[in-house]
Amino acid sequence: MDEMIDMVPGAERNLLRYLLILIDVSIIPKNELNKGHPALQALLETLQLASQGKLVAEFEHIADHFTAIKHDPRTKSWLHSLVRYALAVSKIGKELVIKAFSKILDEKEAEKMATSTMQELKDEGEAKFGRNAVLSVLRKRFTKVPPKIETAIFQMNDPIALESLHSYALDSQTLDEFANALK
Repeated sequence: MDEMIDMVPGAERNLLRYLLILIDVSIIPKNELNKGHPALQALLETLQLASQGKLVAEFEHIADHFTAIKHDPRTKSWLHSLVRYALAVSKIGKELVIKAFSKILDEKEAEKMATSTMQELKDEGEAKFGRNAVLSVLRKRFTKVPPKIETAIFQMNDPIALESLHSYALDSQTLDEFANALK
């Protein structure tokens, strides 16, 4: 299986947890999406609009679904997940993210939530870039990287630590020397 999918060695045992059901939501009539729980409605509309390239134009409307359930303790988490997805797949700006969070939070908390959500994604992107950079150097220099080293690198999320590790990857004479830097 790992010949077909680029993954960390040993990850195949967890693969079934992450299989996605692909549904072409762009063909579902909008009035059919409007039946059910508001969070589900928002999710389905988000997927549909993203598949049609209309997510940015309609995102504020999608967030309206959460006003009906804003007192549910799970609502903040649901909207946070939806915003993270929208940010990942479209060019939604901070102003629109703040408007979305303002549907369930006061303005000050909405701005704080928008800022922290956007920073989370930025940090995750930097960490991913750092992990890939380190692994790229190791693969170029040593051809095969042991699974333990790959796993240790994939578990790192600190961009600064990954930058230092990148230097070690460039300067280490052997994989053992590099592995010692991981400890």
